[in-house]
Amino acid sequence: MLQNGELCRYKILTLFVEWSWKMVRPVWSTQFKGGRDAAHTKVEESNAALKAHLVAILAKLRSQKPNFYLD
Repeated sequence: MLQNGELCRYKILTLFVEWSWKMVRPVWSTQFKGGRDAAHTKVEESNAALKAHLVAILAKLRSQKPNFYLD
């Protein structure tokens, strides 16, 4: 069970990951879309890799003990 400080930190990290995903994804999509199937596949692979990377960062940070508590 998360304590108050850990819960607050988790919420902040979750919001950051969601924001990062919303900001980076459109840029990558427009960068690779060129009307070819290979480009579209590259976008899907990039999106999946980015999302997996952000989830891994969140999981790693969540497993660490927080250095501060926000009560």
